[in-house]
Amino acid sequence: MSVDVFTIFNEIIDNDFKLNTDPLIIEEKKNKGNDKSKGRYVTLKKTGKIFAFSFDKDEEKLRVFRFFNNSAKDINKKNDAIILCENKGEIYVLLIELKSGKIGGALKQLLSGKIFVDFIVSLINLHYGKNLSVKYRGIVFSTRKTPKKKPTKRLTKRGEIIYKNHCGLECTIQDCNREYNLFQFLCS
Repeated sequence: MSVDVFTIFNEIIDNDFKLNTDPLIIEEKKNKGNDKSKGRYVTLKKTGKIFAFSFDKDEEKLRVFRFFNNSAKDINKKNDAIILCENKGEIYVLLIELKSGKIGGALKQLLSGKIFVDFIVSLINLHYGKNLSVKYRGIVFSTRKTPKKKPTKRLTKRGEIIYKNHCGLECTIQDCNREYNLFQFLCS
């Protein structure tokens, strides 16, 4: 019997990083030197099988990437949460970032998360004999007011969510401090 990807991720990700609430609540604790970060959150109602985790921890208490030099600018950047879910037999990875105001650094954080998940998927394929492939979605939840855009050539509309391709990653900007159904980010 083959072990499913959710069981494998549950085995390999340490409990300190797992997000297990139902509904799933992703919140930004106060960042060092950034009072604006406190109070940002998003609530995601779960649908189906999911696995969620976050490497966005207080670096003073739990340094995630200990093998990187802390003084190397931006190398330790990571996004706020990573959610694996299944839709119509395909595995999706939702890369989540919460921002207030300016969202300038969000894309690099999402892409860093994608690269890290690619690494984990490669290890799973190697050590578990899988041929796993995943589809990615980048989601920035922001406190800034997001204008509702109509789809254009460069935008892909999926249900009520509009994605724009950035560096090979379909991304969307949504309002922070709200509740969403997780499934709406998977509709194609």
